[in-house]
Amino acid sequence: MYDDNTTPRWAFLWTHGYLRASHPPGGWTFAHVWDESKNPKAYTHVANIVMLPEYLAGLSDKNGPLVDVLRYHSQLKYEWSPNNKSINKIPNDYDELEWRYLDSICNPRDQVECRLRELKNKRAKVLCELLGL
Repeated sequence: MYDDNTTPRWAFLWTHGYLRASHPPGGWTFAHVWDESKNPKAYTHVANIVMLPEYLAGLSDKNGPLVDVLRYHSQLKYEWSPNNKSINKIPNDYDELEWRYLDSICNPRDQVECRLRELKNKRAKVLCELLGL
């Protein structure tokens, strides 16, 4: 459950008011910024997940050309990086990029807990048990 994008994607979408758990329409996908699949606190951290157009997904994998840009932005925006890893050099043309964010909602934890209780699939049941819901 920690080594895929499903659970972080659910939390990301639900805390921004999207009740569906699938990928948003229009060619969007989710990727992790930092390769920390064995660290649940890092893997599900909001600073470690990004929604981007599907056609850019391959560029964000492993050592792709977008990796340093995404990591630098994550570190700058959220003042967080896993295990004190950091990107100190500003990637080329970083200041020319325009970043967009989804609107957040009030009480995001309540939204996630409510959605998990409503779902009847195996993953939701395991997550409810882990969270004591």
